[in-house]
Amino acid sequence: MEKSHKAEEIPSEPLVLEYVLAHGKKLLTIDREQAHTYNSVLKPVWTYGMKVWSSATKSNIRLQQVQNCILRTMDLALWFTTNDEIHEYLNVPTVATEIEWYRKQYTERQFSYQNPLIFLLPQIY
Repeated sequence: MEKSHKAEEIPSEPLVLEYVLAHGKKLLTIDREQAHTYNSVLKPVWTYGMKVWSSATKSNIRLQQVQNCILRTMDLALWFTTNDEIHEYLNVPTVATEIEWYRKQYTERQFSYQNPLIFLLPQIY
């Protein structure tokens, strides 16, 4: 009898288990599809002006916060899941990584133009 009394003290369904059971298949299937939606719809919106404001750190921090909130909501992530784990699981780079990649791509492309007049522009203005 004492054993059954102790068993009654332990909650049979902790909140985490209840959450996983309630969302079951959604946790496994929606994540990848919604990551594709994020990459094809939302990401182009904030990467549009990246070359202009790539050095503005306050806006980058705010963008990272918004990105974390969106990914966390789409992933149905539990409260103890870190943002790094969500980014790794969904294969979505952070804002700082994206900015660095776009900056490198922009500078490499800038020096590969064939038109010689482009190199005279900094001297004119």
